[in-house]
Parts: sequence; structure tokens; C-alpha cells
Amino acid sequence: MAESATPPVIRTLVLATLALLFLLLAGQLVGARVALSAGSDLGATGVAVAGGVAVLAVCLVVPLSLAARLIGALAARSPHRPTVTLSVLGAWNLGLLALMLGVFPTRSAEALQAHGDWLPGTSETPVATLSAWLGARVPGAAPVVDGEPGGEEPAGPEGGAEEPDEGKAPEEAAAAAPPPPWTPEQLFAQRADSVVVVHTRQPVDPSHPLAELLRGMGMDAVEGQGSGFVVDAEAGLVVTNEHVLSGATEAVVQTRDGRRLGPVRVLRLDAANDLALLELPLGGSLPEAPLADPGAHGVGARTWAIGAPLGLEHSLTEGIVSGHRDVQGTRFLQMQTTIAPGSSGGPLFDDHGRVVGVSTATRSPGLNLAVQVDHVHELLAGERDTEATPLAALAPGYVLDRLVVHGAELRPTSRQGLADVGELLARRSFTCLDAVPTGAMVGVWVPLELGQSPVLRSSAGDGVQACLDQDLRLAAVPLQLAAAQGQLPAEALALELSVRREADDAVLAVFLHVGGAAAPADLLAPPGAPQAGRSDQDQSASSTSSP
Repeated sequence: MAESATPPVIRTLVLATLALLFLLLAGQLVGARVALSAGSDLGATGVAVAGGVAVLAVCLVVPLSLAARLIGALAARSPHRPTVTLSVLGAWNLGLLALMLGVFPTRSAEALQAHGDWLPGTSETPVATLSAWLGARVPGAAPVVDGEPGGEEPAGPEGGAEEPDEGKAPEEAAAAAPPPPWTPEQLFAQRADSVVVVHTRQPVDPSHPLAELLRGMGMDAVEGQGSGFVVDAEAGLVVTNEHVLSGATEAVVQTRDGRRLGPVRVLRLDAANDLALLELPLGGSLPEAPLADPGAHGVGARTWAIGAPLGLEHSLTEGIVSGHRDVQGTRFLQMQTTIAPGSSGGPLFDDHGRVVGVSTATRSPGLNLAVQVDHVHELLAGERDTEATPLAALAPGYVLDRLVVHGAELRPTSRQGLADVGELLARRSFTCLDAVPTGAMVGVWVPLELGQSPVLRSSAGDGVQACLDQDLRLAAVPLQLAAAQGQLPAEALALELSVRREADDAVLAVFLHVGGAAAPADLLAPPGAPQAGRSDQDQSASSTSSP
């Protein structure tokens, strides 16, 4: 009897362990996303309450409810309740992780790195450090530097300011005086064109624990973005972070005026100091960013960063040097100058427009790290792989040509969240079609109650509906979660999107209806058009199966 009872016990223990692991990971990420979205409005206590409610509702109540319904449906077969419950709980939270990390990697990485301590009492525990560590390893995100900060280096260059020479004539004294510091406006005007955006694409690693699920969602590759700066315009040399290029098989460099330059060749990688040297056909067409001499700038020195934080290209931020850190042999400037994922590889300037560091990592707001310029000088002086094979050109992507919101007025962040879902559905619809017919449309209704199934119609045939069924369920979760957090209005609203595929200029219209008691009668009619009464035929043709 003991031997026959052992396998079910072991199976239950394994399922329980996996379910608990995925529950904890998904719960931490959901709470961090709540803190990122509403932390400034709710405060620490409000974030803890809102995050806890969201975690319980999304990560526990919904899967347990689905498990109960599944057990009821299988009642005739006498299912093993613990096995079914744990399997559904683990699969649900694994899918939730895949959605947030795979579809919205930048926001998820930012949430983990900046708000890993959203749960009260965890700021001084390994939970916050582990969250930042995990967030830094989401593809396309800036990494968290491992290890504790080392001792400070000298606060400034050797020697002090030169004493004025009273014996000098006024003309000689004026000639010897250092030039005045630049204003932020002068710095941006003189240096912004030397900063570029590095776009990359890398295939999903087959060994990644979510690789199979990501491929099932149509995500065979992950796109990333970082920054860089020109150090030699004639030779076409650009410096960026090594982690921006890590694993990339395709790349393109975009200039401030919108040009996309390639091919991109990697001449040298310095993973130990997270730096990379790229070569591309510039032909002297961009200005250079001059490097400061080796030697740290003093604590309190003003600094400016130019980069593409969260995709906001050529953003200028200002701060000061907060300290000098040595992390396992790499010298960093700890800075109060704000950066975020997408800033990686961008230049950190002093008040005379000289590069003093390379923006690399962020631990939390106001605590950021830049590799000191000393290591850039070492990178340029090192041996280069002049025979390196260029990376493939980045394939054309998708462009949002039109976005109109009908219904309630929304905050810009809420509009962007809805646009992200609409663009995701459009991109997946393109992959479901061998050819995109003229005037192709997809209509979607997403109920805002957690656990309810969305509804979809397509003018391109039933194949698109079958292809998008699972993706649609996953895409609905962030909207339902946003509604649960009060970020979307209770009344029904709709979006009208037009997405163009750059490869062939094919256009797809997406009508996204959110909220309301039932789906509109005609999902393929533009929002705001008169709606007839909903017919049984429409309902049976457009509804996806309920769980």
C-alpha cells in the first residue's frame, strides 16, 4: 500500500513546489507593477494594500476559481482535486509571468528594479535585491551590478585649483582662466547629435525557461534598445554597453535625424567592464563626443546624461556625482543623474561637454551607475577584431499610423497601455496571415471583470481568430488588472488603431472595445458608428470559448 501511495504524494509535492514558486514570482512582479503605475499617487501604505489586493485577485483567486470550474466539469471522471488545483495555479502564474516579461519587458524590468521592495518590511531583505537582479536579466533591460559597493576613490583629480597669479597682467589672467561651464541648453545643442540609439533583435534562447511559451505566443525573437555615442566620426566608431549587444543577431543604429545606419560591426567587447566598440558607415556625418581625461570627477560635480530611457529618444537629464565606486575591479561613477532601461550605453557629460562615463545601470530612483571614462580609453586602446562579420540588418518593424480613443477621457499612460495591447494584437494578426487583404480589420471586445473571456471578429477569416485566441486571453489580463486598480474608467470605451507593416506597407485596422456589459453588435464597425441590436448569429460567430 505504501509503494502505491508514494507516486501521487511525490507528484503533489512537486506540483505544489512549482505552483508556489510561480505564485511568488508572479505576485512579486504584479505588486511591483502596481507600485510603478500608482506608487506616487497612493503612497507606501496604499501601494501595499493595492498590490496585495491585485496579487490575491490575479495570482490566487482567478486561478483557484478556474480550477474549481475545471474540477466541476470533470466531476464524472473523479479528478484528483489537489493535482488539478495545483496544475491550474502553476500554469496560470507561469502564463502571467510570460505575458508581463515577454510582451512588456521594459516596464516589467523597470518595476522589478525600482519597486522590488513594494511589500512592507522587505527593503532590507534579499527580496528587493533578488527582484532587482531578476529585472536586470529581462532581455533588453539594464543589468543590476552584482556585489556590494566598494570603498570610495579620491574625490577629485590630483592637486587643487591653481592659485591666481597676482603678478600677471589682466590680459594674461583672462587668457589663463578656464572657460565658463555650459548651460544645459548649450550642452544639448552641442552634443545631442553625437548620441545614437542602438536597436537590436535576438532569438529567444531555447534554454530559457519560458522559451516554449514565448514561441507559442509567436515571439521567436526579442527586440532590445540601448544608447551609444560617436567617438570617431571618420572611422565610424561608436561606444555602447556590452549588454546592449549581448546575444543580438540583428542591429541597426538610429541617429537623431531619423537615419538608420548599418551594417553594424562589433570590433571589441569588454564584458568585464560592460563596454562595446562598434563600427558603422558614418563617413564623418555626425559630430563626436570628446572624452574627458582619465581620472574621476569630484563628488558633487554636475553631470548630464543623454539617452533613450524607456524608448524616449534623446532625453536629457541632470544630476551630480554622488560617489566613486569600485565593483569587482570596474570603476563606476555613482550618480544622481536619472537613467532608465534604454539609457544603457549613453554618454554621461560634465559641464564642458566631455564624456566622463557611460550610463550602465540603475538600482532605484536617484541611485544610478556609469562606467568611468578610464575604461573607455582602455577600450579604444585595445586590440580590435577588424575581420568581424557585421550583424544582420534589423528587419523592418511596425508603425502605429493612427490612434483615436472614443468614450471617456484617459490619462496618457492609460492611453499608452491600451495602444500597446492594440499594437500587440495587430502584430500577431500580421503573423497569422499569409497575405493581408486590402481593408483587413480585427475587432475585439475585452470585458473588464477578471476571468471573463474576450470576444474577437476578423474580416480576414476564421484562421486569424483561431490563431489569436490564446494571445487575446493573455492580452486581456493587463487591461483587466488596470481596471481592478482603478486606472481605467467603469464606462465602456473604444480605440481605433491603424498599424502598418514596414516590410510591405500592409495596413491593418484594429477596433478595440473595452468594458461594458456585452460586446457591441458589430465589432468590425468603426467605434462611434451606430450599432444594431446584438444577434444570436453574431454572438455565436464572434465569441471565443469560455474557460
